Amino acid sequence: MEIDLNRKVALVTASSKGIGFGVAKVFSMCNANVILLSRSEKNLEEATKKIWQETGKSRAMLLQI
Repeated sequence: MEIDLNRKVALVTASSKGIGFGVAKVFSMCNANVILLSRSEKNLEEATKKIWQETGKSRAMLLQI
C-alpha cells in the first residue's frame, strides 16, 4: 500500500533520532512536506541532511519547549 501525502505538511517533533526520525522519514517518502522539530541543533541538522539525501526534501526548525 502506497500513501501519497503530496501537498500535505507534517510537523514531526523529536525528529532528530529514534521514532520521530523514522516517522519524519516515512512522511517524506510519502511525498509530504516534512518539517523536523528538535531541541538539539546538531542532531537536527544531521537528521535533516540524512532525509534530504534519501528523499530530496525536508526542512528543519530548532524548537525549545
